[in-house]
Amino acid sequence: MTNANPAIRRSQTGSFTLLYLVLGLGIAMFPISDFLYTYAVRGLSEGQVGGRYWIYGRIAMTVVLSTVLVTSGRLRFADFRVFSLVIIAILASGISFAREGMTGGDFVQEVIVILAEIFAVFVYASAFRRLTNQQLRSIEKLLAFTLMIYAGCIIMGSVLSVDMFRAYHTDANHARAGYKGIFYAQNEASGVLLSGVAFAFLGALRGEWSQRRKVFLITLFLASFMLGTKAAPLACIGVLGAYYYSRYGTVKASFLITITVSLIACIALACYLFVPAVHEAVDLSIQYFTYHSNFVSSDSQVQSTLLSGRNQKFSDIWKNVARDGFLPFFVGGYPIVNYLTEMDEIDIALILGIPVFALYFIELYKLFIHKQRHSAGRFGKYFFVLFVCIACTAGHMMKSAIIAPYLAMISEIIRRSILVVSNTDKS
Repeated sequence: MTNANPAIRRSQTGSFTLLYLVLGLGIAMFPISDFLYTYAVRGLSEGQVGGRYWIYGRIAMTVVLSTVLVTSGRLRFADFRVFSLVIIAILASGISFAREGMTGGDFVQEVIVILAEIFAVFVYASAFRRLTNQQLRSIEKLLAFTLMIYAGCIIMGSVLSVDMFRAYHTDANHARAGYKGIFYAQNEASGVLLSGVAFAFLGALRGEWSQRRKVFLITLFLASFMLGTKAAPLACIGVLGAYYYSRYGTVKASFLITITVSLIACIALACYLFVPAVHEAVDLSIQYFTYHSNFVSSDSQVQSTLLSGRNQKFSDIWKNVARDGFLPFFVGGYPIVNYLTEMDEIDIALILGIPVFALYFIELYKLFIHKQRHSAGRFGKYFFVLFVCIACTAGHMMKSAIIAPYLAMISEIIRRSILVVSNTDKS
């Protein structure tokens, strides 16, 4: 219902303009802050410089956006539901702190994770929802520009062998090929590239298949293979499949994805056989996995390789949780900041507790899944399933301050695309 008071309407318009300016300035600063952090830790261990100070800009962004949204006086019921979950999660961690289940520093870090990583996507989604179509398109272009910066740094690091952009250690026992550019963690880089490819294909679903968008897509695909993670190229190919199945029928989509994957495999094989740098990088990663598989029992070698040792981390945490009668799984508040499984659903369930995690997951589900039958709606469904599956095995996806604005933008583009089609059908 539209508010008839002109003064209130002007106040809300001013708040939404401020929202737009804050989003633009904050998003523009993200690559700069990430580069400064990467430069600061060059040649130093994370502990020497305080590995998480880079996130303070993200939490400041979340707090400012939340403040503007609250003062605008236009909160939706869904916003109150999410806010309630945040309060419950912080209280659970506070109770754990009071019971000496974590230190004061752990409590502060866990609150930061809750605000800036787990629930930030909802803050961005609410902010994007209040922008005009023109404002949203401007922010979308800005996010695409940051994606090109991130992907460009990965490619530049790989081509020029830039040491500060490496993703992994370079000592004999931990040598592994891959460049993360200016990202804090390579798994977050996988999530951002996944989101970027989804950006490109959502544009194609809207009929925006320009040469610039093709270059954008190719750049992201190249970066995904140079990153060195298993998740990045598989995720990008998965988004390609989501695009095919959302746009074409099952038969045609299956044919196209088979042809495309075969073509990518042939190109990758040719690069491995005829490009010395690629051959060396692949052999280096094979040696890495072979070396570490020697320290794992034969019945869990495949599992440990696929999960990069996360199964062992989960086993360690499971033993700790079992000592408390599995209480953290029900009430949350587990100090996950000390030791992550790096499997997002498990980590978030330990922080929130399974009941709150279930409600959180439902809210996340609602961002991407819509009842209307539309190509963008189908894409949202396939993308969400893919994203959740990747988060199960890669980590730093659902729980990431860096990925949050990209996920929120994807959900808003899908929502507005469906809304346009629905309004057209009604008229």
